[in-house]
Amino acid sequence: MKASVWIIIGVVILLGFVLVGTFKTGSVVKDVVKEEVFEGTITNLNLEPSTLEGTGVYDRSCNPVENGLTQCDAGIQTEKGLLNFNYKHQMHSQPCIDQGDKLTVEVLENGKARVTRK
Repeated sequence: MKASVWIIIGVVILLGFVLVGTFKTGSVVKDVVKEEVFEGTITNLNLEPSTLEGTGVYDRSCNPVENGLTQCDAGIQTEKGLLNFNYKHQMHSQPCIDQGDKLTVEVLENGKARVTRK
């Protein structure tokens, strides 16, 4: 075989390794930067829109609801007090808020909130 054919074969093989490595790296990066965000309602306090740091205290009253979702009440300790956060999530892909979880609570309008697990 001619040297040019071997060069082309080598380039194709090298390109294959680069593409496989890229897909694996992309997958790992995607898993690392995946944020766990929960949307729901603060049911026990009336807070102005703000951002609070908090820690998970409890997660209870988890009941199955529509379309495979589970509805839970999570206790989140913040500088404004203990929040009861009622939310729905896919239990199999996003575990409940747990005791000791470090959280950021974005208090929105009308009692709505977005909680991000760090």
